[in-house]
Amino acid sequence: MKTDAYVPGPVLSLKKEYQNPFGGWLSRKGCKLARLIAVMLLVGLFPEYGYTQYSETKNTEFAKQQIGLAYSTLGGSGFYYLLSPNLKDNVKITAIFVYDNDGNDSEFSFFSLGTEYQRDLYQSRKTRAYALTGLSFDNDISSGLLFEEQTSVFNIGTGLGVDFGQITRGIAFNFHITYQFSRRFGDDYHKTRVGLGGGLGIGVNF
Repeated sequence: MKTDAYVPGPVLSLKKEYQNPFGGWLSRKGCKLARLIAVMLLVGLFPEYGYTQYSETKNTEFAKQQIGLAYSTLGGSGFYYLLSPNLKDNVKITAIFVYDNDGNDSEFSFFSLGTEYQRDLYQSRKTRAYALTGLSFDNDISSGLLFEEQTSVFNIGTGLGVDFGQITRGIAFNFHITYQFSRRFGDDYHKTRVGLGGGLGIGVNF
């Protein structure tokens, strides 16, 4: 009896090209980083899963305050003051004001004001890792005899940071990476950006 040979048909591929639901705003790497930051924030909210606990005797050794200089695309730039009311929570305020008049009818002024909330994920005598969220507002004005320009930037977002140095007393270096929303306002234009940012600083614990 004659039978027809089986001829396989075209194979339907189930693999679909990656499509970012946010269009051009977010890259695939940016989405992965955002998810990682979200997980780390959850770990910070539940310290029994990721936070190193210390006895009351050791707790008293850690500094409660820090002052220094910082530059951050999220939390602002300038002089900062950090307060640690307990082992897990930290509040940081950063600000600066600069004014210059060259005497030739030309003036320049700049100010930056920002704040951060930091939730510790890990702490030892020389290292502190934390999740953070913050916002800032920057403004600069340049004016002359025939012109005046003003630019303002608003930032808000979240991220991860690390402090290195003597956590109990002395100098500490810090840096962080952020994922943030930034809105720039100018005399003739407005621009919005969502993406990576960062910052660094140096301070003294006391």
